[in-house]
Amino acid sequence: METGETDQVIETKVAPFGLLLRWDGFEVQWAWMSKKNEVVNYTFGSREVTQPSMLPEVIRALKSRSKALETVVYSRRYSPVTMLPAVVLQDSEESASMWFDFHNAVALDASGSVHHSLLRQQHLESVEGEPVFIEKTDENWEFAVIKSFPQARGVINRAAFMKIAVADSRNKLGKWVVRVDVGKRGADFVAAFGGKAIWSGYSEGGDIEGMLYNIVNVMHRDGKGPKDLIVRISGSGAVELKSSLSRFFTEIHLCDDAEWEGLKSLAL
Repeated sequence: METGETDQVIETKVAPFGLLLRWDGFEVQWAWMSKKNEVVNYTFGSREVTQPSMLPEVIRALKSRSKALETVVYSRRYSPVTMLPAVVLQDSEESASMWFDFHNAVALDASGSVHHSLLRQQHLESVEGEPVFIEKTDENWEFAVIKSFPQARGVINRAAFMKIAVADSRNKLGKWVVRVDVGKRGADFVAAFGGKAIWSGYSEGGDIEGMLYNIVNVMHRDGKGPKDLIVRISGSGAVELKSSLSRFFTEIHLCDDAEWEGLKSLAL
């Protein structure tokens, strides 16, 4: 069981045991996790950050509110990510880098600095086909988080969504389960079918029509129609996106805690 509230300044009656963090290049989101009587409670917050150089200050401020945390998990939203079967990579860093550069050539050309970042890999061993997600890390974000929380664990945003989509798809025979986490500056997408990871993508900016095009394009390539999909939406733009997608899809749902569900998924 979970409960949640939104508060820019944490005022918890129970000391938190964990902290979830996300960064989209302009905003830091966080969720404090506390537990009472086996109920996990979330207290949410966010802060606009105009310059990446300000990130260490923001994270230090969060650390000052609770210095003893068992769990700190962090991720980057709307980031170029490659998804491949583990067998293709054969545990090779060189192969991972080659495939990532190949799949994300346009994104890499748009930002030369990303070439100098390190790779993060996340292997979903419990999913059929054992997909591996590969992401270039954001150096400013990595430095800010690890400097204040050396115990922090970095995860790939879309890998976290995929685990949820895959679990959901096992009970939705014949249906793709598409999860979309949308914000003011972009969206992350994943799709699963019959317990398998099918597709992963993202969109930069708030272009709803572009998001619709991404989903429809992949759906058509696999011979699927609007009735073959279940779409679940989270994020600050969830209501608006649902309205737009309703023109095309027949089964669309807002997540229970729509605005913050994507952030909470990092804990799963």
